[in-house]
Parts: sequence; structure tokens; C-alpha cells
Amino acid sequence: MQKIITFLLVWICSLCSLQHLQAQEEPPKLFLELGMSADAYRGDLQNRFRSWGRTFHIGAVWNKDALIAPATSLSIGRIQGSNHLFNASMPDSLLLEGTQPNRSFYTNFVALQAELRIQFLRHERYTLYIAPGIGLLNFTPRDDNGNALADQNNTRNFTEIYNSNAIMLPIRIGGHYIFENGFGFAANMGFLNPFTDYLDNISELGNPDRRDQVLSMKFSLLVPIR
Repeated sequence: MQKIITFLLVWICSLCSLQHLQAQEEPPKLFLELGMSADAYRGDLQNRFRSWGRTFHIGAVWNKDALIAPATSLSIGRIQGSNHLFNASMPDSLLLEGTQPNRSFYTNFVALQAELRIQFLRHERYTLYIAPGIGLLNFTPRDDNGNALADQNNTRNFTEIYNSNAIMLPIRIGGHYIFENGFGFAANMGFLNPFTDYLDNISELGNPDRRDQVLSMKFSLLVPIR
């Protein structure tokens, strides 16, 4: 987490130095978004958001003087978690002999998403918004040795086979500021809301009331395209 914060501070300082470039008459209407976020998982192997991973983002943001503005992004990142005291919630009498749920994991993921930013505060240079979206998530949970947990059937109930692709319905709140030279800085935070309970490879053997969730805090550089 400290490395992420340091990186972001350097990035913001570099962005501010761009103010010395020639100013534009009006803010651009389309930006290339280059971002980085700190993402944390909560689920059966972690009951609160505390282990932070890094995710890199590239996307497009439309800067419209309207209530709704679209945005798209491609994200590549990682989450992790552990609970070395975890035990299956299912009685031992119902477990297949040899079943040993994983007590730690890390998951690499790729996400493609689109969102509609509802801009409840609009100005020529800055905007605040809330953004519901929809996306496709591809994920691969792995053990401490880097082996795919989906291939280790003894880590789950014998009836559990899951797909490594899932729909997600992210929701974010954030804003951006456009400098006079046309470049901008953006920040937002929110939840990914994945339609899967297998980000940690644990579902039926875990708490049915504790669905997997990811909290994301994102910072971006906006590069004007037109």
C-alpha cells in the first residue's frame, strides 16, 4: 500500500508540472485514461478489506457537458487474502474424505467494463459523479505455490465446478479535474460487485452470507485525445 501511495504522489506532481504547457481554449471532449488502483478483497478468507493489491487501467472517458457521460476501461490486477483458522462450514460427515479447503489465495484478474457517469455536479473544469456500470471479469485463483485452485478439486465440495468468467456490476463515486493545458486528474472509489463467489475458490464450504466483494480506489491521468 505504501508503494502505491508513493507512486501516486509522484504521478500527481508530474501532472501538476504539465501546467507549464500551452493552455487550451476549452477542455477536450475525449480522454485516454491511464490509471492505477488499490484493490482489496472481502469474503470467506478475509472478513474485512485489508490486503491491498495493485490494478492497472486503460480506458476512454468522454467529457460531456451533460447529465450522463460514458466511460470504458480495461483493467489488469490482483487481489489476495488469507485466513489460516478457516474451517469448512459443512459438517465433516458430509465432506468427501481428503477435502482440504485452501486457507489463502491470490487471484489475477482481467476486467472489461463500461459505465455511465451520472454527473450530479458539472463545471467546465471539474465534475463529480456516481457511475453504475457493467463488465466481464476473468479470474484465476491460485495457491501460495502459484498453482490454479480451480484444478484442485479437493479444495472444494466435490459437486463444485465453477466458471472463471463472471459478470460484474460495478458502482463508483468520483470526480475529475481538467487543467488549462487539457490534461486532467481523476479519482474514484467503489465496489466491483462480481456475480461469482469463487474469487477465493471458496463458496459452499464457506459462509453463505459472505459473498466475495472487491473495494477499489482508483487514481488516473487523463490525456486529451480531441
